[in-house]
Amino acid sequence: MPQPHDAGSPTFVLLHGGNGSSADWAGAVRTGAEGQESLLPEMPAVETPEELGIMRVNWRSGERRAQAAVRAAYAGSYLQAAFLALLNSYEPDETAAISRPDARCDAGTWGSVPHTYVRFSADRALPPVLQGRMITEADGLSPHHPLDVVTLDAPHVGPHGPNELAAVLANLL
Repeated sequence: MPQPHDAGSPTFVLLHGGNGSSADWAGAVRTGAEGQESLLPEMPAVETPEELGIMRVNWRSGERRAQAAVRAAYAGSYLQAAFLALLNSYEPDETAAISRPDARCDAGTWGSVPHTYVRFSADRALPPVLQGRMITEADGLSPHHPLDVVTLDAPHVGPHGPNELAAVLANLL
């Protein structure tokens, strides 16, 4: 991790979705009660050889059902044009490591830094109840340093504009 220019300056690491998860959320989506409302199983997945170590999604699937599921899961309240622009920024491949049972934070390092979880209450990829499980599991790793949780009314990809999330981040300074 880069060192701050000034030893008194804060360093921020901003993680989103699976990159910030501390629980085996993919397994929970498939089998757990917390994941029953998730639309992730509806994603237009593409079979890939396991040795590639990736999960591939066809974000631009021509299937209406798949496209509707992607929009509902990630950006339900976004206008169609904004949603399609968002899809243009998505890569088809995601590391498969985040869906493995061992894709958890290390208890020895997790609690060593302050951390905030921004819960998106309109998220249908990681529904609020599943986010709650993730928060509970993360707090279990560091009960002496629990997550500061902020809730925003937004889908998985976040608020429509930058101001709401920027205000949350500014309050961390």
